[in-house]
Amino acid sequence: MPAPVVHFELSVGNDEKAVEFYRSLFGWELKFYEGHGWGISAGEKGIGGDIQTNTSTFPPHCSVYVEVENITESLTKAESLGGTAIFGPTDLGSGYGFIGMFKDPDGILMGLYQKP
Repeated sequence: MPAPVVHFELSVGNDEKAVEFYRSLFGWELKFYEGHGWGISAGEKGIGGDIQTNTSTFPPHCSVYVEVENITESLTKAESLGGTAIFGPTDLGSGYGFIGMFKDPDGILMGLYQKP
């Protein structure tokens, strides 16, 4: 079965400005979670996501997270196909699972998610 997209993340320069923009544009329901940023409700048809202030070396961006069985194996495979592993697996804590990231051969940043 193909790996599904399960989460997205908007890494922004100003989270409060972005929250107002996306709330006004799409009617998204957002809730602030201390230490995690703004959670975006998935509604009935969508996937959940979040908005966070960008603290990385990458410019503001949107990342999608694809659910995989094993992040380490997926990062190794991405590298064998010409991608670059960025980090992972990283434990999200509290039983939420693990994440990792890589760049594809064109430099597009992609996220990986593994269930706990």
